[in-house]
Amino acid sequence: MKKQIIALAAFAMAFAGATSAKAVEINYLGWYDETIAKVIEQYEAATGNTVNYKNFDSNDQAFNIVRAAPGDWDLVAGDGYWPRRYYEQGLTQEFDPTKVGSWNELYPAFRDFASKNWAGKSAGKIIAFPGTWGIYQATVLTDKLPQRMTSWQDLWKPELKGRVMLTASGNENIALSALASGTSLNKVYHLGEGELGPIVDKLIQLKPNVRKVYLNVDEIASLMKQQDAWVAITWSSAIANMLNMQNISAEAYVPGGKSVGWVNCIMLSAESKHKEAALELLQWIYSADMRRVRWDNLSPADHVSETNQKFVESLVAAGGNDALTVKRMDMQTPPDFSNMAIQEAPEFLSAYVDGWNKWLAAQ
Repeated sequence: MKKQIIALAAFAMAFAGATSAKAVEINYLGWYDETIAKVIEQYEAATGNTVNYKNFDSNDQAFNIVRAAPGDWDLVAGDGYWPRRYYEQGLTQEFDPTKVGSWNELYPAFRDFASKNWAGKSAGKIIAFPGTWGIYQATVLTDKLPQRMTSWQDLWKPELKGRVMLTASGNENIALSALASGTSLNKVYHLGEGELGPIVDKLIQLKPNVRKVYLNVDEIASLMKQQDAWVAITWSSAIANMLNMQNISAEAYVPGGKSVGWVNCIMLSAESKHKEAALELLQWIYSADMRRVRWDNLSPADHVSETNQKFVESLVAAGGNDALTVKRMDMQTPPDFSNMAIQEAPEFLSAYVDGWNKWLAAQ
């Protein structure tokens, strides 16, 4: 721990010497758990800048906040297809990722992902910087289901009656039902009303097996600890890791190897008044040293997979629970994007919303 404190102090001193000379205020709209207060406090202490940091609960909410007052923000977080939507609406701008020091700390797979999926109009520039990622998995109590599921279709097995927990994200439940029905990955968010009918009907057929549609981590943990639920569809393997730390035998995996997933990011506002300082803050947030600070101040349930290879390797080197968490969550293996459909707004959004509402109303 002493070595870590010394290293952080050295990092802050080096960073402070490279920052913009004049102190400014940076307005940042972010996920509640992506950038924690201690990271911001240390940035302010190191640079003299102040950060007006506001949380949001959903991409829709953040998008509407920025769209209503684009000049009020310097940085905004998002994920999936949202960077493209912000950019196409003129709300964000492209930037050179090589000017952000932590770019070279990322796994090559994520530099490639951002360069291809979040490319700007100018060569070499991107519109969003990747930070954390996850893939929808089945978190399973292994003493109840010792044999791994081999397909999403296995959720419909009679022996799982009343034992499955679904996410409250209707689009993702429909997408997974589509995968269970044999729909290709590149189609799960692009099904028309006629194609969705059988997929939604199939999801309704799963209803007898559904114990609960959960809203938060506590609900998952409670029902799985009590063994009322044996399987939960979760956005990462963090829940299984948390249960393991409480001596509950659980495992997270992707039945059949294909699923939907997400990559969180930070974007630079098109009307940022302090572009240089904003990119400095982005670099600070996603640096290996500050990912360590974030990690140490989050609960195990909030430990998701990271894009920063240098940081992940530091967890392995630290040993103990950190290294064990990396192993349990397979954090050293970046995703195979050919087996993952990145979350996006369905092409026929109203049809998906209607389909999920139909599922909710079904008896």
